Amino acid sequence: MNRKFILILLSVVAAIALLVFAVACGRTVTVTFDEGGATKTVSVKSGSVVQDYTPQKDGYEFSCWTEKESGAEFDFSQPITEDVTLVAVWQYARVTVRFDSAGGTAVPFQTFDKGGCASLPEAPQNGYKAFAGWYRQGEDEPFDFSLPVFESLTLVAKWETIRVAVYFDSDGGSVVPARIAEKGECIAAPSAPKKEGFDFVCWRKEDGEEFSFEEPVLSSMTLKAEWRVNSFRVCFDAAGGTETESQLVEKGGKAVFPESYRFGYVLLGWYEEGSETPFDFEKGIYENVFLCARWEATDAFEGLCGEWTGRSATEKGDAHYCLLIDGDGGAAFSVTGDDCAFSDGEAEVFTYGENRVIVSFKDGGQTRRIDFVWDGIGLSSQKAFFDETLELEKTPDALFDPAELAGVWKGVAQADFFGETVEVSYVLDITFDGKGVLTYEARDSETELLIVGFYAKDNLLVVEYVYFQGAQTSYFISFRVDGDRLICDSAIFGETLVLKREDADGEGKAEFLRAIKKF
Repeated sequence: MNRKFILILLSVVAAIALLVFAVACGRTVTVTFDEGGATKTVSVKSGSVVQDYTPQKDGYEFSCWTEKESGAEFDFSQPITEDVTLVAVWQYARVTVRFDSAGGTAVPFQTFDKGGCASLPEAPQNGYKAFAGWYRQGEDEPFDFSLPVFESLTLVAKWETIRVAVYFDSDGGSVVPARIAEKGECIAAPSAPKKEGFDFVCWRKEDGEEFSFEEPVLSSMTLKAEWRVNSFRVCFDAAGGTETESQLVEKGGKAVFPESYRFGYVLLGWYEEGSETPFDFEKGIYENVFLCARWEATDAFEGLCGEWTGRSATEKGDAHYCLLIDGDGGAAFSVTGDDCAFSDGEAEVFTYGENRVIVSFKDGGQTRRIDFVWDGIGLSSQKAFFDETLELEKTPDALFDPAELAGVWKGVAQADFFGETVEVSYVLDITFDGKGVLTYEARDSETELLIVGFYAKDNLLVVEYVYFQGAQTSYFISFRVDGDRLICDSAIFGETLVLKREDADGEGKAEFLRAIKKF
């Protein structure tokens, strides 16, 4: 009985279920999509699934659909049997900017709202290279961090090589070119500079520390050469004689005895200060040496210009000798008065500075020299080997014919001397530079030398000259001969010579340039 009842009950339930299912399959349900500002409805058969779709909204990113009543995320794989409302879930859009430091230190990425701006990060480091900015891949312009970003991107670091310069101060030695290198690199050592009289030791930095070419160079710098003396200089004071060049002698080497000439004197030797013994040129040199010449007066003065007689249109006493001397404005001056009647008729008068003259003469076998001051300016000589006083007066009409002294000229002037003979009495070496200019150094005192004669020997031009005793100023005097070299027959003291041009016959002109003070 009971078993029969149960079977009847199950049959009834199954029939009801089939009836309900049949009814359900025959109806539709509505799915409403609420996008948060816009809605969309979809009708589907009850018991089927609804198709998912992704809505769009400016400035936002879609996250998911949720059931309005429960708030739970909706599962689109489950069949729908009744009406349902789905609500879209949104979140603000985000972008990410990543930084590729290209070998430099790491830089964190940045994530921010879409349309925002990335922040310029701290510059990365990459050894000794210089950071040159952030660039988008494939672009040549640096990234502008003030512009909004709407999509994720990667920025790549750009690096530049830093170059540094190393300069070399050879401190008087030969020039050493600067070296350019990349920062952090080592530079190759240059060839050691050269400096006469010294050995190169090393290069030193500005703080005095010795520089090692194995250390990297991190900034531009100047290195200075350090030297060690390997030779010494021997200097000579001619003490009124012709100037003598100093000599550079290697350590332990010997100096060479230099010749010097002084009008009316004989060179006794070269002496160190305070010494009464001549310097020994056979001993080795181990320090700088300063030597001074010592002289002894001689009576062997015969008068540079020979015997001559001047002429004066304005007689003042017994004016036996008269010489035209160039002064200011080309004025003429003469030596006048009874006291200038020299006993043997041999004398020489020449300028000695502004408005001054010297008269050198032979009197009773003794060489005399008198220093004058022109026209009352200053005082006459302080008993300069003669007790009498001679007065130098203006004589505009005084006459003097330079032709009486062949080959002689004074000041800035010219004289024809080629083919003429002159007497060689005293000589002075003049260095020839091979370019038509010959130069010698002589002691003088604010004046021009009176050149009497000259000759060439090897590459030296030898010149007769008048030297002023006691003068201390050094001068250079140059000669130029039509741009040509000078040659002539060799001549010695007391002989005559003929000057000729090397490549031409006939006469030419030599120009004596005004003395230029040597500082």
